[in-house]
Amino acid sequence: MKMIAIGNNFCERDRETLLLYPAGKALTASVYGKMLGMEVAYLGVLGSDVETEHITDTIKQLELDSSHCQKYKEGEEQPFRLTEEDVSYLKDFDLIYMEHKKELLEQWNDISTEKGDILYDFGDQWTREQIQKAAGKLNFASIKCQTKEETIHICQQLQQCGAKGSIGFYGEQVICFDEHTYMEETMNKAKADDQRGMEQAYVIAAIGALKEQKELSIAMEAGKNFAEQIGREAGYFAHSVPIIKMYGTSLCKDCVHSLEEIKRHQYPVEFRDFNDKLRNLKHFLKIREANRELFKEEIEQGTIGIPLFVLDDGTYTKDEKVAFERIEKQLAK
Repeated sequence: MKMIAIGNNFCERDRETLLLYPAGKALTASVYGKMLGMEVAYLGVLGSDVETEHITDTIKQLELDSSHCQKYKEGEEQPFRLTEEDVSYLKDFDLIYMEHKKELLEQWNDISTEKGDILYDFGDQWTREQIQKAAGKLNFASIKCQTKEETIHICQQLQQCGAKGSIGFYGEQVICFDEHTYMEETMNKAKADDQRGMEQAYVIAAIGALKEQKELSIAMEAGKNFAEQIGREAGYFAHSVPIIKMYGTSLCKDCVHSLEEIKRHQYPVEFRDFNDKLRNLKHFLKIREANRELFKEEIEQGTIGIPLFVLDDGTYTKDEKVAFERIEKQLAK
């Protein structure tokens, strides 16, 4: 099955562990599709900041097709809109996951599919008007509601408008509809190590099964099993990196000393070695140029100013002691 996911990507900061996790509903959906054996593409907007770098690296590691992603430089961000080429590209896919976005609903009438089904994820930030607009064109849907009555009512509305299947969440419960009936079960999130991606994992696995003409009970079993699998992962699908960065080079004795301390204390710090990737040096030079006062002494003396630490709040320090005290303080919370 070929699946494409359209929508957001970002990095989520875990302040307890000082780790940065890839996130965003559409990006996560594409990863889950890949984990389930689908041929997957991701379509969204990729910026140019350090966090987007981690997103891009993750996409490459997982071998997701991001060839149609829109790329913006810093300060050039624009509202996400599908191009004519994107709309044509969607016709190649069997399942089109669409994250709930106002911009996508504005283009709703422009989107056409030949062989594919649309899975629209309303999430929990929806309105009745938006549901009415999307109903009739979507083939599958997921939504989060407040009560059982509301969940059943909206899913029934979607089914009456032609949906092949819909999944509604409220509290710990999930209600699944196919074209004939509906069933309900408990998610058991309390047993999970990390609940963050469980509902979406359930949706991708269960809808994938319904798309393959599986019975509703079998689809729900697939959803539950995959959700429990994801619940054992840290973050949405692991692939974390430390929030705190250290720029430098292994040829510098001060950097080597800091690295030894980091290893000895097992601090969560990402070392951005100039010798490893040229872009690490480029980022450092960009930081140095934007913070000339911090590097005033080095600029005057013709030295570099490393190691440089980027702390969890985005501030910079060249003082190893300050950086390590910050880490100890955050980890002790």
